[in-house]
Amino acid sequence: DWNAALGTQPLRVTGADIMPSSIYEVREFGSGCMGQEAMCCAVSAPLTLKTQRMGDIVAPFQLPIFPATQPNVSDIAAVVDKFKDVYTSPIVACCDMTPLVPDFRVDITDIAFVVDGFRYGVIGYHYFPSTCP
Repeated sequence: DWNAALGTQPLRVTGADIMPSSIYEVREFGSGCMGQEAMCCAVSAPLTLKTQRMGDIVAPFQLPIFPATQPNVSDIAAVVDKFKDVYTSPIVACCDMTPLVPDFRVDITDIAFVVDGFRYGVIGYHYFPSTCP
């Protein structure tokens, strides 16, 4: 029961295989399914999850429409605050953008990544001009 497990809290998933600006269907398999997932019937209904746009750290978040308006200067300020270890800043999982496999640290490269997203309209891991549909 995903709603009972998460309540109103967001589910934070990180890693090189998680793409920003994407939609995933997540299913829970019963413990007896291990090794035979393809034929197992003890599977939950799918939960649809949408990942944030890369560098979009704080609200308002980018809607799945164009033109892209996120990340913006508020996102840059949020990751700078995390770098400075400001108490009210977002959690590390939101601000740790680099390397692709998270190192659970926020440093200047994470700030640069969000700045690049702001400057160039980052979609996924590819750079496109912000005017691109």
